[in-house]
Amino acid sequence: MDCPSTEYCLAFVDHWLFCHTKEQWAAWVQAAGSILAIGIAIRVSRATDRRSERQAKAAALSVQAQLHMHLVGSAVQCEKQDRQALRTHLLVLAELLHTFRAIRIDQLGEGLAYKFLKSAAICVDAAAVATTLRDFLDTGLAPNWNTYGDDFRRLNTELVAVVGEFASED
Repeated sequence: MDCPSTEYCLAFVDHWLFCHTKEQWAAWVQAAGSILAIGIAIRVSRATDRRSERQAKAAALSVQAQLHMHLVGSAVQCEKQDRQALRTHLLVLAELLHTFRAIRIDQLGEGLAYKFLKSAAICVDAAAVATTLRDFLDTGLAPNWNTYGDDFRRLNTELVAVVGEFASED
């Protein structure tokens, strides 16, 4: 079957499947371009999601590391019975609680979000212990230092386990 002269054939193949008018070729090129654009958009979206997840995970690990450091510090200060240094740790624990709230857990993915929420719950528990201890210090009463030190150490042990799970997941 010969093509009329108003049609253009792909690679000079003289067959109806490869011969189209200018308008038909324009439509085919547009369709192929649209499919390519959709594929590129999906790929860019996935790359952006992965980058956001990595950034959220890095921020979460950073705040968890800070919490770990201050739980250890609080336990040590309880052993030393250093009221002033302990007050500093207690203030930092309160600030860390605000930092936990600022992290976008929706960007972590379901498994990481759950583990992050477990560490946030540990931070809330640590803040509660810290607040009770601060109230004792403010009233001038002698707190049971060993009990509070044990509480901070227990919370830190729980946190280390959660952070280990969190850091190992990819």
